[in-house]
Amino acid sequence: MSKRMLRVEVRNELSMIPGEEFGKAGRRAAGAIRKLGIWDLFGTVLLFMSMRNEIDTGPLIEAAMQEGKKIFLPRVVDGDVLCGDVSSSEECLRKIWFYGVTAEDFRNVEFWDRGDFGIREPPVGVPLMKRDFPALVFTPGLAFDKEGNRLGHGGGFYDRFFAGIKGWEFRAAGLCLNSQIVESVPVDERDYKMDFVYGF
Repeated sequence: MSKRMLRVEVRNELSMIPGEEFGKAGRRAAGAIRKLGIWDLFGTVLLFMSMRNEIDTGPLIEAAMQEGKKIFLPRVVDGDVLCGDVSSSEECLRKIWFYGVTAEDFRNVEFWDRGDFGIREPPVGVPLMKRDFPALVFTPGLAFDKEGNRLGHGGGFYDRFFAGIKGWEFRAAGLCLNSQIVESVPVDERDYKMDFVYGF
C-alpha cells in the first residue's frame, strides 16, 4: 500500500473513533509509560501537543512536569533566512524546533498560538540545545509498524528534525492508539525509524 493510500485509510478510521477515546488513551499512556524503565533514564522529554483525532498527550506532559523533568514542545519555524530565493533546498524548508515549557506556561496553554493543523504551539522561549540531551523524544504519527517505521502527515517535519540532531544522544518513541499500529508502513530513505512504538 502506498503512503497516500495508508494515510487516507488511517484518517478515515480515526474519524470514526469517539473523541473521548483519545483522552482515555492519553491517561492510560501516562500511567503505563511512567512504569517503564526507559522513562527513568531521561531527565529531558520532548513531547507534542495533540491535534484532533490524536492521542491526548496532556496527561503525559503533566506527569513529566510533576517529576521535575525538562519538557520541550514543538513549534513550526521558518527555514534559514539566508536562503534567499533558494526556497526549495532542504535547509530552507519550514521546520519544527522545540522550546522549554514550565508548569506555569502549560497552565496558560489556551492562550498559545495555533500553528499548522491548528496545533497549539509553545511561546518562543528557551530553545532546545545539545546540552539538554540525552532526551526521550515522543513522536506523533498517523501509523507505525512494529519495526518502528512511521507514517507522518506528509510534511516531513519530524524527519527533518531528527536529521538535524543526528549524533545527539536520544531515543525516539512513537506514541499513538493501538489501532494505529499496522502490519507494515511504506518508507523511503528520508524516513526516521523509531526506537520504540507505544500504542494505547
